[in-house]
Amino acid sequence: ILFESVLFVCMAAPLPPPPLGCGSGQSVLLLVFLVLLLAVMIPTTTSSLPVTSTTNNNNNNNVFEVIRNIPRARASTSLRRKIIPRPHPRKRGRITDSPSSSSSSVVPKWATGPAQKLYKPDFGVYQTDIFVGSPPQKVRVQLDTGSSDFGLLGADCHNCGTRIFGFNKTRSSTWQPLPCTTGGLWCGDSQCCEGQCCFKITYQDNSSFSAKSAHEYMAFGNNDYFRTVIGDIWNITNIPGDNTSWSETDGLMGLAFRNVSDLNAMVPISTMANQLGTTNVFTFCIQMNGGTLQVGDLPGPDEMDSYQWAQIVQDDYWTIWLLDIKVFGESLGLTQKMWNEGEAVCDTGTTALSIPNKAYNNMKKVMLNHCHNLTGLCDPDTPKNETWFEGYCNTLTAAQLNAYPDIEVILRGTDGANKTISIPPSSYLQQGWCDGDAYAINIVGQDPSEGTILSDVMLIGHTTVWDRTNNRMGFKKTTKCAKPTSRF
Repeated sequence: ILFESVLFVCMAAPLPPPPLGCGSGQSVLLLVFLVLLLAVMIPTTTSSLPVTSTTNNNNNNNVFEVIRNIPRARASTSLRRKIIPRPHPRKRGRITDSPSSSSSSVVPKWATGPAQKLYKPDFGVYQTDIFVGSPPQKVRVQLDTGSSDFGLLGADCHNCGTRIFGFNKTRSSTWQPLPCTTGGLWCGDSQCCEGQCCFKITYQDNSSFSAKSAHEYMAFGNNDYFRTVIGDIWNITNIPGDNTSWSETDGLMGLAFRNVSDLNAMVPISTMANQLGTTNVFTFCIQMNGGTLQVGDLPGPDEMDSYQWAQIVQDDYWTIWLLDIKVFGESLGLTQKMWNEGEAVCDTGTTALSIPNKAYNNMKKVMLNHCHNLTGLCDPDTPKNETWFEGYCNTLTAAQLNAYPDIEVILRGTDGANKTISIPPSSYLQQGWCDGDAYAINIVGQDPSEGTILSDVMLIGHTTVWDRTNNRMGFKKTTKCAKPTSRF
């Protein structure tokens, strides 16, 4: 446009050139004048404006990405951000992972087993050590309640980053590749790789892994060995622009339900229950820097009443019925249908508390209506369009952090009564997303069809019992996890 404007003025100038014609020197002056004029007319973006926060809503993929705005302190975008895969398109049915689906007839095995250490190297990343193969090889895997397949990074895996211990199938005498004719698994032509049953999982952030399936022995903690289906991961696709998204792990173990397994394989804890007779249950105790995992046991009879029990209402992910979310005691104004439109899911692999866009906007309104000099929201130094909810970071003292309210998540209990899980400000306002020691809000809005994801943010500071046998989840506020007692 600028070139054409200069050309037009020059062509329209009479010859011989008048005092302001398009002679060699005067043409330069005219060009400079037009450039300056356009610079004044066109608004520019300054460093004081935040980079737009984005949420990947691609319904053809499987993992949600949060890109923090650049606020007063520059935000970091190097952290892994992962959420659960989308609901599987296959028909849903009755829960089939459990030895029994009756909550009243199951005779539980009470807690007698050891607790093993739970590592937390990043937001929404929980890892533990297990033994795999014969002789046993120790590996460290990520535990993900938002997927249902188990894969280990193969020794010949392409683009697989840095392993922690590493598993080598050639050193195990019990590694048995599964042919495409294996009964019970989905090994059609599209999932058959050189005669071996294979599968591929893709997440919403466009990362993925491809694996060839096998039978192998494994064990948690001090428990006995059992045989399960494991994917030998041969290729990793990282999050675009992030070549470290799959580094520093030996694999990923899905702990959701069989109906969302791309391979239709039982998750290892269900297989363990069937083969060893343990209760189909696992327990996380999660703090900001890690915690413990216990597999195969329910809390003791004297502890059961200290938990708030929510009913599992779907046989895909750990889906519960969300009644409401409140801040300052005030509802965010969504109906139960809106909260549960895309399912309300508890997931260890999600970094942010992810709620429908309307709820996110209403949360800001409610907090502003009740706000009294909260730093980063309604203090004199915070413009109305530069709060936490626009992606800005702020430094906080302990007193300023504790001045924020708890977020109350209200669930339908197994007894029909409402159960309230409180999320303290230290869980939803977190360090690590911004430069230095500044805080950012770890809550995001998303399309209602993507559901409500009760993530790492809600699980921190709680002991949670994931009871597949009785189709329920238990929640108990916990300030300190017990010391691990297993061989790990």
